[in-house]
Amino acid sequence: MRFLLDENVDARVREPIRAEGHDCWTVPESGLAGEEDPNLSVYAHKLGAVIITHDRAFSLKVKRHIVGHTST
Repeated sequence: MRFLLDENVDARVREPIRAEGHDCWTVPESGLAGEEDPNLSVYAHKLGAVIITHDRAFSLKVKRHIVGHTST
């Protein structure tokens, strides 16, 4: 699996995830530091990654399907 760590998640979380054989990187490593949540959602979706975040408001928006937009 692939995981994207939001900026509010300690980057040290990345190592145990990688140790289990998964891809894992941080928002700053992706060059998207300070980017808006909808853009992070689209980025992660395009790469098939799950976003790990402590941002409850962002999580609730995703649950209601009001974050991000993709076109095929």
